[in-house]
Amino acid sequence: MQQRVLDNGLKVIAESLPGRRKVQLHIGIFAGAMDEPSEKKGGLHLLEHMQYSSNGGQTAREFVEAVEFKGGTTNAYTSPTETSVGFWVRSARLYDTLDIAVQALINRDYNVEEFEREKEGVVKTELVTYERVSPTRFFDRILYPQTFRGTPLQEDTIGTLASVRSLTLDDILDLKDRLYVPNNMFVLAVGGLDEEEFIMEVEKRFDSMQPKSVEHPRFSWTLEPREMYSEMFDLKDPYDSDQDAAFAYLVYQVNPVSSPDEAGIYFLNTLIGEGQSSLLFQELRQDRGIGYDLGSHYVSMNGHGALVCGVPFVDPTRIEETVDGITDIIKRLSREPVPERIFEGNKEKYLSKFEDILDETQLLAGERLARTFLGAYLDVMEVPAAIEKLTRGELFDVARRNLSGDPLLVIASAAGYSNRYSHLAPKTAL
Repeated sequence: MQQRVLDNGLKVIAESLPGRRKVQLHIGIFAGAMDEPSEKKGGLHLLEHMQYSSNGGQTAREFVEAVEFKGGTTNAYTSPTETSVGFWVRSARLYDTLDIAVQALINRDYNVEEFEREKEGVVKTELVTYERVSPTRFFDRILYPQTFRGTPLQEDTIGTLASVRSLTLDDILDLKDRLYVPNNMFVLAVGGLDEEEFIMEVEKRFDSMQPKSVEHPRFSWTLEPREMYSEMFDLKDPYDSDQDAAFAYLVYQVNPVSSPDEAGIYFLNTLIGEGQSSLLFQELRQDRGIGYDLGSHYVSMNGHGALVCGVPFVDPTRIEETVDGITDIIKRLSREPVPERIFEGNKEKYLSKFEDILDETQLLAGERLARTFLGAYLDVMEVPAAIEKLTRGELFDVARRNLSGDPLLVIASAAGYSNRYSHLAPKTAL
C-alpha cells in the first residue's frame, strides 16, 4: 500500500491486491452535516445527490451508463462528518471512471431543472420514507441528537423538508466551493491496480484543483448522563397491542478510534453485541427471550467516541428488564475480567471477522475509507496483530477506562405503558 500527499494537499491511497480483476475507488471529502449553516441543513446530502447530475461533459444518463454499461456500480453517502462517492469497477475501466469522478467533482454547471427535480422529487421522497421508518427515525432523530446534544454532531444529515426546500443552487455551489477542495479530500483505490501508476494518474487529473483554507467546527463534547423517554406514534399498533414495540438503548462515552484504546474498544463491542455468542444475545435473547436483533456498535466521529448498546422492537412491558440486563453486563465488564474461555473465543471471532475484511476487496476498501476519515490509531493491517497481543488484563483496563461512567439512557415506546421511566415522556407522541 502506498500513500502520497500531492502538492495541492490531496491525499492519494493506493493498494494493489494481486490477482483481483476489479477496483474499489472512493473519493472522500471531509464535509458533513456539522459543516452546514443551521438554516441550510441537508445541503451536503443534496450536493452528494447532484454529483450524479448532468455536467459540462455529460448528461446524468451518460454518467451512470458510462459506469454501469461498462460493468461497474456506484454509490455515495453523507454523514455528520464526511461525504464519499464510490465506484466498483473493472480494473481496465479504472481511469475512465476516475475521469468521470473528476468531472463530477469540479462541475459547477448544474442544470436548474435537474436540481429542482432532485430536491422536490427524489430527496423529498427520501425524507418522507425516512420519517416513516421507525429505526431510522429513532437513531437519527432521537438517539444520536441526544447523544451529541449541544454539538454540531447532533445535526441530522438529511435535514428536514423545510430546510431542504429552502436550499438554492447557490447554496449548493457555496458548499462545494468551500469544502470540495483538494486539501480537504482524499482518493482511495484498492484492488487490481498498479499503485505507482494510479498515484501518477490521480495527480494528472487533480493537479489543476487549487487548495483553500478550510475550517471545520471545533468543539468539545462530554456525554450528559440522563434518562430520556419518548412515545413514538408508529410503535403503537392500532389493532393489536401484542404488536406494540419499543427501543431501549444505553450510550457510554468511550475513547475515539484515534486513541490507543481503539482495538480494545472494538473487541469489547464484539464481546457485548456481535453474534449469537455475544453477551447481549446470550443474556437477554437466549436466557430471557428479550428482543431479536439486539446488539451494540462503536461510534467515532470528529475525535469523539460512544458505545451504543440496546434492543430495537422490544416488548414495551419488558423495558425495565431490558435496561437492567444491559446495565448489568456493562457494569460487570468494568468490575472484573471476562472469563478466559469467553475472552479467547471472542478473540477468535474478532480475528475471523478481520480475515474476511482482508480477503474481500470491497470490505478492505471500506475499512481503509473509514479509518482514513476517522484518523484511526492503527492501520487496518496492524489490527490483527494488536488483537493477538491483547490480554485479558489489558481488555479489563480498557473496559474500566471506558465503561465506568454513567450512561445516557434513551427509550422510545408505544404510548400507554407504565414503567419507571414513562413519567419522563412528553405529552405529545413523536
